[in-house]
Amino acid sequence: MLERNCAMAKLLVPPHILSRILNHARSESPLECCGLLGGHRTTSDWQANSLHLLINELASPTRYRSEPSSLLKALKAVRLAGEEVVAIYHSHPTSDPVPSLVDRDWHWADDVVDLIIGLAGSTPQYRAWLLNPWPAREVLVEEWSGFRGDIGQPSHLEADLKIRDAGEDQIDAYKRADYPQT
Repeated sequence: MLERNCAMAKLLVPPHILSRILNHARSESPLECCGLLGGHRTTSDWQANSLHLLINELASPTRYRSEPSSLLKALKAVRLAGEEVVAIYHSHPTSDPVPSLVDRDWHWADDVVDLIIGLAGSTPQYRAWLLNPWPAREVLVEEWSGFRGDIGQPSHLEADLKIRDAGEDQIDAYKRADYPQT
């Protein structure tokens, strides 16, 4: 696990991915939505490159649990892209984007950011958190839209978007292209 300077830590998210997350939250409301972001980490930042919508098998307005087959499919796609899970997200349909005690108890992993979308007001709000150790520490969410040389790898966003726009399964497309499996 990388040591983080949380006072300066950022979750870097491309604007089109952030927009899709907000749309996902709105479309699932009044139920909670969930998903994960694949990408790369540095000592101070988490860089999101890919979005993976998950199914909330609880179909609840106050809780979520990722449906196993959608989670497995997302984790395989992240791995095939040479990425790692950098953030999970879920919505709070009737409250602010602040972690609850349930969020704390169900957090993904200590070094994975929890992005919460709050739909309480007329405009969706989002905030990111590291939930362990408790109390939660906020992580700045910053929109970005370019190659990060310090990460050492180009973004897979354009290819992923073309695959999704064509209605293809991402994993099948990577297999057909003989994409290296790590």
